[in-house]
Amino acid sequence: MSTQVQYLGFVYIKSEEGKRVPGLSAVRKASKLLQKPKKAHKLHPLFARGFDTLLNMAVSAEGIVVTVPSEDEELIVMNHPMHKVSFVVAVKKTVYVVAKHDLRGKGVMFKCHGFFAKSNGVASMISKDIAAISNNVFKKLRQTRVFVRDRSERSAIHRKNTVRSIANESGDVDTVRMRGKVDADTKALRNLIAQTRISVMEGTAFDAIENISEEQSAQAQLMWDKGDEDDTFLEVVKQLQSGVSAINLSDEDFVSRYVKEDEQPITISEALDGDSTTDDAETVTDDEEEFSLEELQMIDFEDFSDDFARMTLMLHDDGSSSSGQRMPKYAEITLDSDLFNISYI
Repeated sequence: MSTQVQYLGFVYIKSEEGKRVPGLSAVRKASKLLQKPKKAHKLHPLFARGFDTLLNMAVSAEGIVVTVPSEDEELIVMNHPMHKVSFVVAVKKTVYVVAKHDLRGKGVMFKCHGFFAKSNGVASMISKDIAAISNNVFKKLRQTRVFVRDRSERSAIHRKNTVRSIANESGDVDTVRMRGKVDADTKALRNLIAQTRISVMEGTAFDAIENISEEQSAQAQLMWDKGDEDDTFLEVVKQLQSGVSAINLSDEDFVSRYVKEDEQPITISEALDGDSTTDDAETVTDDEEEFSLEELQMIDFEDFSDDFARMTLMLHDDGSSSSGQRMPKYAEITLDSDLFNISYI
């Protein structure tokens, strides 16, 4: 989907106590700030820094990409992966998109972005498309995660890594630091890619491969990142896709073996934050937008690492992108400071 929108800017928001992600009540508060830029600027100099000009918005599995129209190279205002989108709602002509934002090791915040469309219908269409594409991405991520955990559990390499991990439980600082860089699912997926690559290249049975060297792992990662569609790459993708597609997410008994209780999509109650269609505590004035739950689009948000999501989407898309670009290596909202007039601050 591609359309033109006016960007109203963003504000930071937090989830309510006990909630994993911000929901409707947090977006209500954000919308009021985005409608009053001067007030928002006092809280943070970059809050509600929108654009008067129309921008191009493209939504696909690769992410939400917002650019400044140009005859030459387009300037990117936002390039955000879909697996970081946790909430979306259309309010009349305005679409509010909430996305998780990692503060480079300093914690997690959420940004609520506002986009003004040319009509209520277009805003509703944008909201529905973002929700549908996000949910499809999360379905692929869950399916791949179950496949990776199931396949790794039966793998000799996984068993060796598990023993090594237990043995190093009281290891040195460097060992602990390395554990924090790559989560277990991402590491397991990398191992599966490397194993499959070796199996294809050497004609060896997958289960017979018991060791993967750092060099072999690096080569597999390079192949995956480049996505060169040679015979080896295409065969590796084909074999992995075949295994992932066999995973039936409706098989609750099977899936429950590989999914923890805290790895579940957000519920409707989490999304609503205890909100309702009317706010008794505050009066909605004529110049404020009135929220309607009819335009609330549920997103089955769940936290996945950037690397796991990037590799998974490349797997499901044969390593190619319909939009001609790939998901950024790390989830990041790119805001070019040259596009903002903040010289007076």
